[in-house]
Amino acid sequence: MNQEELAQRLREQEGLTVDQRWHILEVASSSPARKSGKGALHNVVTYFNSVKCGQLITLESHTVEHLFALTLELDPDVLGYFPQVACKGVRFGNHVRSGTLDFLVVRTRRVELVECKAGSARDRLLSAKSGEWIDVDGDLQNLAYGPWARERGMEHVLWLSPSPVDTLLRNLQVIYNEMRVVPANGAKALGRRIQAHLADGPRSLDWMIETIEGFSVSQAAILLGTRCAFGPVEHVPLTDTSNFFLTMSQAQAIEIGGNFYAVARQSRNQLSSAFATATLVDATNAEKRLALIQSAHAKGTAVPRHLREIARNVVEARSRGENELEQCLTRFHASGNRISRLTPVQEKRTAEVIRAYAAGKYRQKKDAYAALKDACKSDGESPQSRQAFQRKLDDRGIELRKILATQGMRGYQKNRPRSDARDRSGAALAKHGTLHVDSTKADVRVVCDDGIDDSAESALLYLGTDEATDLPMAHSFVFGPARRDGLAILIRNYVRRNGRLFNSVFVDRATENESHFLRALAMRYQFSVFVSPTAGSSFNSNVERYFSRFNSQVSHELDGSTDPDKAGRGVDGKFKSYKTARHRFETVQRVAEETLYEHFPTVPLQGFASPAERGAHADLLFPSAGLYASVDEEFLFRTAIPHSSNKYVPGRGFEVYGRYFNSNELGELDASFDVEELRVDPEDPSFIWVRTNLGTFKAFCNLIGPTAHTSLLERSFKGMYDRLYAPSLLEAKQIARHAQAMRTAAANAKPITPAHPVPSEADSSSAPSPPDDTLVELDLRGIKKRAVDDFDSIETL
Repeated sequence: MNQEELAQRLREQEGLTVDQRWHILEVASSSPARKSGKGALHNVVTYFNSVKCGQLITLESHTVEHLFALTLELDPDVLGYFPQVACKGVRFGNHVRSGTLDFLVVRTRRVELVECKAGSARDRLLSAKSGEWIDVDGDLQNLAYGPWARERGMEHVLWLSPSPVDTLLRNLQVIYNEMRVVPANGAKALGRRIQAHLADGPRSLDWMIETIEGFSVSQAAILLGTRCAFGPVEHVPLTDTSNFFLTMSQAQAIEIGGNFYAVARQSRNQLSSAFATATLVDATNAEKRLALIQSAHAKGTAVPRHLREIARNVVEARSRGENELEQCLTRFHASGNRISRLTPVQEKRTAEVIRAYAAGKYRQKKDAYAALKDACKSDGESPQSRQAFQRKLDDRGIELRKILATQGMRGYQKNRPRSDARDRSGAALAKHGTLHVDSTKADVRVVCDDGIDDSAESALLYLGTDEATDLPMAHSFVFGPARRDGLAILIRNYVRRNGRLFNSVFVDRATENESHFLRALAMRYQFSVFVSPTAGSSFNSNVERYFSRFNSQVSHELDGSTDPDKAGRGVDGKFKSYKTARHRFETVQRVAEETLYEHFPTVPLQGFASPAERGAHADLLFPSAGLYASVDEEFLFRTAIPHSSNKYVPGRGFEVYGRYFNSNELGELDASFDVEELRVDPEDPSFIWVRTNLGTFKAFCNLIGPTAHTSLLERSFKGMYDRLYAPSLLEAKQIARHAQAMRTAAANAKPITPAHPVPSEADSSSAPSPPDDTLVELDLRGIKKRAVDDFDSIETL
C-alpha cells in the first residue's frame, strides 16, 4: 500500500475527520523514521520482502517485528502497513516528546499504531519508573500514546510475541513463502479438492500424504495460508507430519493446539515445587522433621510439641496426594540481614565507581577499589570492605558492560552468555528457505601458469549453506579483498546448481553485504535479507563449521598450504606456502567442489541423518520451495557489479580498470544516447554490461580474443588475477612516466652553450660528473619484477 492508496482508503472510511486523515497520512509518510539495528547487540536486522507493502522494509528483529509482519501478511483483514513511523507531539504529564512506533497498520475498519515487544517484557513495562503502562483487564495500555492516537483517529495497540516463538515463526515463514508463489485461483481449487477429505474430522499430514495422490506439506501450508483449513500452527511444526492435524474448524484447531501446548509447557517449564527449589539446608531439615514425625507415629509416641502443627499438615498433604516434605520445610534461606549497612553517601560513591568501572575507566578491580577509598575519604566516610565491593563487580552484567566498553563488539560477542534454548528462533523448516553466507581465507595458495615469479596467492572462499538441511548449496572463490564479486558469483552458482533462488539469505555486517547491491537484488527477486549483529559469528555457525573442516581436511593437505606459515621462524622458509605452492586455481576449485558437494553432505553432523538425507526428505515435504529464477541475460545483468563511472569516450568506449570497452553496436548509436548504468561482470573480464536509454548492450575489451574459447572458470580467474595486480601495474606505469618526466625536465633546464670547454687539470677535480640513470634505477627498485620485465605490455593496456 502506497500513500495514494492509503489516502483513497481513508476517504472511504467513515468516522474520520479531515484533520484525522491528514494526521494519519503524515504518520505514514514518515516511514521509515529511523535506521534500525545500528548498535544492536542481539537483534538480527531484517530486510523483509513484503507483498502488502510492495517493497523491502527494514525491521528491528527477526523474532518480534518479523513475526508480527508475517501475521500481518497472512491476515485478510489487513490492507497494508508501514514500519517505523514517527509520532510527534506525544504528551505525558507536562512532558512533550516525539517517538517512533513499530507499525502503522491499516485494517478494513480501523487504523492501528502497534508497538511490538517480546513477551518477557510485560512485567518490565508495568514496573517502569515512567508509569506509562497500566494493566486494564489483562491488556496493557499506554497513557501517553493511547490518547494521542485516539485524538488522531487511530488506536494504540501493544503486541507481545508468544513464548516460545520458534514453532510459530518457522511455520509462518513456510506458509508465507508458499503463498507468494501460488495464484489465488490455484489455492481455492486446492481447498475445494481437500475439503471432502476433511469432512469426517481432523486428519494428520501423514494420513493425507498417504491417502491423497500428490499431496505434500507445501499444499498444507497453502491451505493454512488461505484459511481453507486450520491446524496447530503455534505449537506443532509442519515437518512433524504425524502430529500436525488439519481440520475445517478453527475452534477445533485451537483445541488441538491447546493439548499439544499443555504437553510442551510441561517439558519447557522450570522446577516450581517448593521442595524441588528449596536450598540444601532447608531440604535436609525437612527430611529430618519428617523422619521424626514418622518415627513417633511408628512407635505410637506423641509428636514433639513444636512439630504437632506440621504433623497435621503432613497428614492432610498425604490425603491430597501431595508431597509431604513441602509441609516440613524450614525457612532458613529467608533469615539474616536484608538491609544494607552502607550510608547514603557510601551507596552513592559505590554506584559511581561501579558505573566508571563498567565504562572502562579502571582497568582492574583493585584500581576501582582505590578510587572508592579516595572518594569515601574525601566525604569523611569509610569504604566498604574489599571483598563486598568485589562481589558487586563480579556481577556478570557489569563485566559484560566493561568488556563492551573496552573491547568493543567483538569482545562482547565472544564473552556474552549463550541464550536459553527455549528462547531461540529455531531453524528453517523448508529447504531453500534460508541460506547462510559467510567468507574466509582459504589456507592454500594457487599459482598462475604464466611463469611469473611470486604469483602465489590465497583466495577468499564464499560459502552458502542451507539452514534447514545443513547442505552446502553454493560457493565461490575470489582473489584480493572481500567484495561484492564473491557474493554475486555465489548467487549465480546457487541458481545454476539448484534451478531456483532462496527465500531469504543470512549474512554478516561486512561491507559487501551491507551494500545497496544486495538489497536491490533482493527487491528484484523478492527474497529477504537477515543481517547478524556486528561480530556475531555465532549466528552463522553453520557456515563456520564448514570453513574449519574445509581448511583442516583440504587446504592444509594440499601443496601450498599456509598452515606452516603460522609457525613463523619455527619452520624453514623452503616449507612455507610461497615456496611449496604449485597447484593451479582449476585444481583447487575441482577439489573444493568434490569435497563440498560430494563428501561433506554424506557425513552426519547432528543427529543420525546426513545433510544429504535431510535434503532428500525436505524435497519430499516441500517440492516447490524456493523462488523461481533462471540464468538468463536479465539475471546475469542484475548480478553484475555496478560501476561508479559511466563516462563514454566516443571512439574509445568506457575505461574500466585500465582497459577500454567498446562495441560496434554502441558505436552505431546516436551520439546523444544516455548511459543509465554500467556493470562489471564478476566472472568474465572480457566485457561489461551497459544499460542505456536505447537498450542494454555488451562492451568488449582486448581480452575477448585470447579468452573467448576458454572456460568460464579460466576467464574468471584471469579477471580476478588482473584486478589483484592492477594497483601494482598502475604504480609501475606512474613511476616510469615520472622518471621520464624528470629526465626531460633536467634536459630542458641545462644552459644552452655553443660548446662545452675542456676542463683544465686544476678544474678536473671540481668538474661535474657525467649524468647517469642511477636515480631512475632507484625509482624503479620497488617495482615488482614481473612489471619491469613486461613493461612493453604494460604500456599497451
